[in-house]
Amino acid sequence: MRLEADYDQHPAFRSYVDRARTKDSFGGLFDAIDQTIAAEAHDQRREGNAIAGIAADIRRLIDGDSNIAPSFVPFVAEAFDRAIKRHADEQDRRRRWGAARGAASAAARARADTLLEQGYSIFYMPSALVAQLREILTPDIDRLRQTFINLPDDIITCGPSNLASVDMVKRFCDQEGVFEAISAFYGEQYRALGFVIHVSHPNDSWYRQFDDIGLQMPLTSQMHFDLSFELPKAMLYLNDVGTEQGPFSVVQKAEPWERFGSELAFRKEILYSVADFMNKTHGITMQGNTSVFRHSAARAIFASLPKSLRQISHVGDHILDGTDLSRHLLTSETKLIGAAGMMPVFTGSHVLHRGGLVSNGERWALQIFFYPQAGIIRRVLRRLRRELASRVPGLFSS
Repeated sequence: MRLEADYDQHPAFRSYVDRARTKDSFGGLFDAIDQTIAAEAHDQRREGNAIAGIAADIRRLIDGDSNIAPSFVPFVAEAFDRAIKRHADEQDRRRRWGAARGAASAAARARADTLLEQGYSIFYMPSALVAQLREILTPDIDRLRQTFINLPDDIITCGPSNLASVDMVKRFCDQEGVFEAISAFYGEQYRALGFVIHVSHPNDSWYRQFDDIGLQMPLTSQMHFDLSFELPKAMLYLNDVGTEQGPFSVVQKAEPWERFGSELAFRKEILYSVADFMNKTHGITMQGNTSVFRHSAARAIFASLPKSLRQISHVGDHILDGTDLSRHLLTSETKLIGAAGMMPVFTGSHVLHRGGLVSNGERWALQIFFYPQAGIIRRVLRRLRRELASRVPGLFSS
């Protein structure tokens, strides 16, 4: 089943869609990109010429599409440029899968296989250690709980004020083989982490997008793919999380390398391009992890794209309730319910996932980011800073 929102019928977008549009020159384009990158990987002599050629062809297609607003054209072109680079990098990582796993333990290799096949692997922090961690983080949690009283439309996160908590989490990950499993998955050494504390509550509203037209968010709200392949995450529950406390969840994969192509890379990048466009042309900057699609101008510019390009990586926000796709995703969803100390580690760039909404009580959790060793870490941090600067939903909403 195609993972596509129906923007022709969506109440927030359909009035902006040009139904008279007859031309869509981008059909089949992503298959062509994938084939070009795959062929170039096997022919060192090409030295990027084929990719450069298809990039030039794409720019001509964009320039020749009269429905795309001229002011938006450069942003669409940039999204394609970034998507091609992202896809080529991810394909290179896929080819190297397993090449550096020989030194890993059998347990680490098994965890790496689980991460590939289902997108997550669960670890458990002992209750005594969770209690110590909560005690250290209680002042931060108390401040966050006060924040959502004063700023109900802001996602409630902060970094730890006591860095001893980071050392505790790092020691746990080291002792339980989390770093080793992630390293076996990526084929390079991951030895660093950081986290934000996230408090979710029933009055959260930052995820809403269509209040201006009185439209509720769909049942699949927040189902999304993360931006960066090389930035695995974890959710560590600090309190017991049941169905009413917004458990982290994943949608079962259809295949291990799910949607590992240029189309998903573009879906990620076009979302950032819409945010960049709104910032540079309308002076609108996203705050509190709120969505750019709260603004009708963003919906209009996105709807100007041809149908084959009109999809995003946060697709769950725009799927209509009652459709076959909605039912399929909801029945395929696995909600990770568990006691304090449950810690799913996940590769969110290629597994559809979300952090659920709290209907009763609160969810206290650490959203943990894992980093490789120095050298590669600088590239990862640049991408993370880009996510933070753009404030596109998904960074802290897992």
